[in-house]
Amino acid sequence: MVRVVESLPIGEGMALARTLTAGRWIFSQGNMATLHDGGMCAGVAADHPGRLLAEHPGKTETRWIYQNLGEQLGRVGASLADLVRIDQYFRSPAFVPPYHDVRRVVLSPLIPPSTSIVMDGLLAPSAHVCLEAIGMVGAAGMRAAATAPSDVPAPRATSGFTPVLKAGEFIFLAGQIADSANKGGLAQEATTNPQFLWDGVEIKRQATYVLKNLLKMAQAAGSDEKHVVKAQVYLRSMEDLPALREVWAEQFGSHGPALSVIPASAIALRDGMIEINLVCVECGTAIDRKSLPAGSGLASDISVVRANDLTVCSGFMASQEDQLAPSVAKAGLDKFTRSRAYEEMNFIIDRVEQELGRVGQKLSNLTRIMQFHSDLNDFRPMVRAWHDRLQTAIPVTAVQVHGALPISGASVLVDCWAVAE
Repeated sequence: MVRVVESLPIGEGMALARTLTAGRWIFSQGNMATLHDGGMCAGVAADHPGRLLAEHPGKTETRWIYQNLGEQLGRVGASLADLVRIDQYFRSPAFVPPYHDVRRVVLSPLIPPSTSIVMDGLLAPSAHVCLEAIGMVGAAGMRAAATAPSDVPAPRATSGFTPVLKAGEFIFLAGQIADSANKGGLAQEATTNPQFLWDGVEIKRQATYVLKNLLKMAQAAGSDEKHVVKAQVYLRSMEDLPALREVWAEQFGSHGPALSVIPASAIALRDGMIEINLVCVECGTAIDRKSLPAGSGLASDISVVRANDLTVCSGFMASQEDQLAPSVAKAGLDKFTRSRAYEEMNFIIDRVEQELGRVGQKLSNLTRIMQFHSDLNDFRPMVRAWHDRLQTAIPVTAVQVHGALPISGASVLVDCWAVAE
């Protein structure tokens, strides 16, 4: 059963679930240095008294976020040492180093697998970092960092996270980019030769290189490509999506993971075009995966995957036959009498409910909803759609992406996770 540990009221009877538990799982989303009654924590605002004498606001925000997260975890008998995965979204690359400075201290000695992405906007306009965290009750006593192969690039010392972590039968792999093992920038294997007029397609080389390294790490931890259950792919340009789909089909065929492909403003590698993170299970773990016919609007044909008590969906948009759903397009024409954003999210919720039902799950089992918006002004009517269906605090994080989503006219991509009762 899903239990909300902390929620944030946003008016009109609605609330956002910041931290919740479901069975052995803990999910905490949308963590920013914000106050319950609005605004940012002291010391962050540029006009705060003594601002020039204070520490970097990125450090202040990070301390606040982790202190609040630690308190929330403590309410369910857990701690920061029970985290198994963290995702960070930044408004500017300049705030990543101060965030890392604090994170290395508060999460020492083991920083779980991490993905850091720069986005165009966060739900709190004054915030510079938004933290997503996943944990397991009692994980501190069973987390095991797998040894990555020597030819797979390790995270830079400034980041310090664990690239692959086992907790129970689940294996979490940090976001990987196409950097070289000797830290010389882009790996040669992932580039094309500029002396040739044609030498392959660079995004395909980068995607292939990153997937190869991720799967090497998965195998070192006791998994393989058939036991990857979830993937998030961040692309610098959505024009590279067709090429990515080709690489994906070659690598996974019909046994791929649930996949979300998300536009990113920037990733760690200046010339990097892609970053991928994975969730896997140990070989032998039962997996139930369902596919959709072509034209579903997904980057792969897999719509939903269940592995034991965890269910993950591919990123959904309001699409039919690779086009914006007619009902959503019509609502846009009737914008003075109907909310297009509300209609768009209702369409997605219907799809999520249908796909969860195919693996024996319900909307009430949702524990993590990630919304990637082209315009965060749509957030409130979309949360209203969720609230009208669930009638409870909504476990949602929202960020604004860079550029357009894969379906022309779509304004949000929704990535959902659920835990069985």
